[in-house]
Amino acid sequence: ELAKDQINTLESYFNAVHEQKGVIYKTGDYLIIILTPSITKTFKNNVHAVKVAKSISSHLHDHNRKFSRKIHYGIGLNYGSIIVEPLKDRLKFSSTGNALSLAKRIADISQGEILLSKDANAHIDSEIKTEKTAREGLDLYEIKKVTDRGNFDSFIQGFLHRNK
Repeated sequence: ELAKDQINTLESYFNAVHEQKGVIYKTGDYLIIILTPSITKTFKNNVHAVKVAKSISSHLHDHNRKFSRKIHYGIGLNYGSIIVEPLKDRLKFSSTGNALSLAKRIADISQGEILLSKDANAHIDSEIKTEKTAREGLDLYEIKKVTDRGNFDSFIQGFLHRNK
């Protein structure tokens, strides 16, 4: 059973998911976050997935630093196709291929860091820097740096405006 502080931490990370228009699906011990263009209205879901994962990791890390009852977690990101049917109060979906099973396997391998599959890494932007690592027979990628391009955009716009 979860303690009150653990529930509060999990609720805060649910909010981070919902801000990015993600859907949370629970299966067994896994909380799976799905970002699909039919709901997010963007095809840059891989960047959003990394940002959500960083936010979740930050919330969980802060919790584990503050409280004696730790939340043990692993975060695995994968890229794949799903068939989606948005319903009134939930998302009905079916995974094609091994998209969900590989994400679960990567999460099991992860020890508190964010790990990406080879496919997920191939579909991220240059603002996300990763480092290749091999674990349990898989080529995985660990996130090393995420650059927020929004900060650069406002700087560039200001620079261009001042130099007209």
